[in-house]
Amino acid sequence: MSYENWKNKAQGFQTVDVRHIQGSFFEGLKKRAEALEVGEGLHIIQTFEPHPLYAVMEGLGYEHHTEQRSEAEFHVWFCRTEKKEGDSSAPFKPLALLNYPMIDEKLGQIAVDFWETTWQSEKRVLPYET
Repeated sequence: MSYENWKNKAQGFQTVDVRHIQGSFFEGLKKRAEALEVGEGLHIIQTFEPHPLYAVMEGLGYEHHTEQRSEAEFHVWFCRTEKKEGDSSAPFKPLALLNYPMIDEKLGQIAVDFWETTWQSEKRVLPYET
């Protein structure tokens, strides 16, 4: 399935704006994602592109579509296309990066760019555990 197949449903997805949430929002977001059925989804608004979240949501059976609205505003729609249980191993650990913008927005962007460059690269040689 692709975004074209579910984009008409995206308007009805629950919106979660995490730009100003203090503390870790991931556990609550994960519970919401696990409770949704195939064809349902979430609309996340963040100050940076949440690359670490993509792998986690994919592990739960979600596809995503991202739109950058401004330098510090990203909208990501996640649609559940299959029911997966997810994996609690390494891909969840980098989600701490999603909290960095609470300290400093530029630090958050640097951390996410680092994640994308090192761990998302097809040329990655280090295991996630490192």
